[in-house]
Amino acid sequence: MEQERLLILELRARGGSYPQIRQLLATVGIQVSDASLSKFCCKHRAEIDRLQIEMEGEGASPPPPQPPRPAPSLSPISTSTQVTPLPLQKKIRDLRGPV
Repeated sequence: MEQERLLILELRARGGSYPQIRQLLATVGIQVSDASLSKFCCKHRAEIDRLQIEMEGEGASPPPPQPPRPAPSLSPISTSTQVTPLPLQKKIRDLRGPV
């Protein structure tokens, strides 16, 4: 995998999944498992992060646009009802011990 290191790291930095990378490597004659790819990418995590930062700076692959989220429907608050505070019935425990 070291021969294709830059290809693997660039694909991972662009958000490629391990199965996608494995299939691409299979087309060039390299058979590798997803677990091996995971270990390889963990070993080179710093370089993947650096490549991601470089790509973001260049605008190489902007993230896909997200569909707008619908606004949550809020029911109007009725001001006609009075809210009365409940009496405090909580007992406070003295943690100091006997005085």
